[in-house]
Amino acid sequence: MDDWTIEGNELKIERRGGPGCLLAGVGIIGIFLFCGGCIGLYSTLYPEPGEPFFIVISFVITMLGYVFIMAGFRSPVRNFTETVIIDRGAQKVRFVSNRNRDYPFDVPFHDVSHIHTVSESRMDSGSGSSTSRSYRIYQIFLIKKDGAQLWITQFRNDPESFTKLTGAIADLTGFAVMGEIEFPARETYESGGFGASAPSPGRFIKMTAGTEGYEYVLKKPAMKLPDLLTAVAAFSIFLLIPGYLAFSFWSSGILPLKILITAFVSIFYAIFFLVVLAMLKECRVSACGKGIEIFLRFSVFRFLDTRTFIPREEIRYVRVNRLEEGHFSLSLGISREVRFRNPAFPFLANLSGFRRGYAAAKIIKNEKSISLWEIPCWTKSGEGPTVSDLLYLEKTFQDTLRLREEPV
Repeated sequence: MDDWTIEGNELKIERRGGPGCLLAGVGIIGIFLFCGGCIGLYSTLYPEPGEPFFIVISFVITMLGYVFIMAGFRSPVRNFTETVIIDRGAQKVRFVSNRNRDYPFDVPFHDVSHIHTVSESRMDSGSGSSTSRSYRIYQIFLIKKDGAQLWITQFRNDPESFTKLTGAIADLTGFAVMGEIEFPARETYESGGFGASAPSPGRFIKMTAGTEGYEYVLKKPAMKLPDLLTAVAAFSIFLLIPGYLAFSFWSSGILPLKILITAFVSIFYAIFFLVVLAMLKECRVSACGKGIEIFLRFSVFRFLDTRTFIPREEIRYVRVNRLEEGHFSLSLGISREVRFRNPAFPFLANLSGFRRGYAAAKIIKNEKSISLWEIPCWTKSGEGPTVSDLLYLEKTFQDTLRLREEPV
């Protein structure tokens, strides 16, 4: 649950990442695991190799320790804070992060359609148990007049705080509230159009001139050596443990157990493969007056590369949305009648490392959405693309396609 306060004409909702002392504790545990794993590896390999089981266990503990060290001392959420400021005096909703103070994301009150509230049940694995337990999540979204959905905050099993905050926002702004909680609009604000001028393109936007338009790529920041080693360590753990389990059971086990373990490992590796695809995915967008061509590239898995062209008349909108937990996404809304040469294209395009939330899909229905780019909320200015880059691309595509979006 986020903390919120009202000071005069301002309502502030503050969300914090992992606390420094807790993450430091994770890092210290990682140091002990890493040292213990290294000692175990040395003792099982020298003067001559020992049992493969103990070698694998020692290796996994070493890699796990390294991942814990990096998570504790280099986690992107370490000391991360983000504040949503609803300022009645300035008539703006501001999204400000301590990683991106120079480029806050502002939404004028006259661009706001309403506040939307949703709730849904979710399943959570019980701590130390194979059983699952359900909980209810309550979310508050700000809906712009162009239909963009901006996640504000959420509460877990706390309908009372959810109701109080929703009421406070409605009282301060006079916005209409729809969904789980409903309030009529008590105030309207002069419309100044759908938005202010777009920011300038950042250095992480690569533009290449083509025959009929430009190709746009949102470049990923270069991975630093410690982060690369962390990824290798994490992948080693996830690849090695299930594979070793399957090998062990197939070497000495009864047939039903072999089949069960094989099915489990296959499902695990399938999910792991999708996660890797989401990380490797590169989206290239070529825009011209006739429409948009999207090319998805998957690096080492080039056999999955695919492209599609969407005519202008089939495009409904281009929007920057704020996803659950504050991450940002640039998405393309298209007609439900569009058919793709590669039926897997929408699935591959929407592969994501962030939770979009089923609740968000309830807000504006009858839309078919293609995700173009997503960026994490904790990205530091100058170290990777930010929401400013997405806003620039949104405005550029809208102008190129001459879109005239209808207000929601």
